[in-house]
Amino acid sequence: IESLRSLSYVNDASAQIRIRWLPSTRALGDLNNLTTDFPAAEVAMLHAESASEQAATLRQIADLDRAVAAAQRAYRQIHHDAAEDDLYDRFETQWGLYRSVAAHDRARSSGAARAAITHLQEQASKAAYDAASRTLGILTDRNVASAHEASERSDLVYAQARRRIALAILLAGLLVAGAMVYVTRSISAPLVDLAQRMHRLA
Repeated sequence: IESLRSLSYVNDASAQIRIRWLPSTRALGDLNNLTTDFPAAEVAMLHAESASEQAATLRQIADLDRAVAAAQRAYRQIHHDAAEDDLYDRFETQWGLYRSVAAHDRARSSGAARAAITHLQEQASKAAYDAASRTLGILTDRNVASAHEASERSDLVYAQARRRIALAILLAGLLVAGAMVYVTRSISAPLVDLAQRMHRLA
């Protein structure tokens, strides 16, 4: 029973890594990779000269938006503590602000006015992007540190389980040895003595 309890502790610790930290790390990695592609796409959109270039860049931005939304849904489905939820809420707010600034800039940057406002647009968009990126970096660092702590806890639980199982085996061996000694002294020895007495009596 003690061995089974120890194995259940190991399973619980590894389940935390499997169910929470690995999916969180994957979702945050996807968000980091995808969000870093947006500034280049936005700049390409602002500097696009032909309608075909604008259309291709818009398709790329739409694909990135869908991929980011999927990564956000994946992260939201995982249970997190209150501090992580607060950080993620802040990131989502800042990211939404960046996307709205970028979309607004794209709508205004058409025709002859484009060259005059492109620099200001890029600055405003960069400031909004940097704020979201910093928050996502903090969240990612926290997730990595927590995953490392969970891994260390799993190692510790595994070592404790090994010690408990070894102790349980040792105690079981001692109990078996004690039972054998008891059987030998309490049952076997009197039976042998009885057999010898019956032999002498015969």
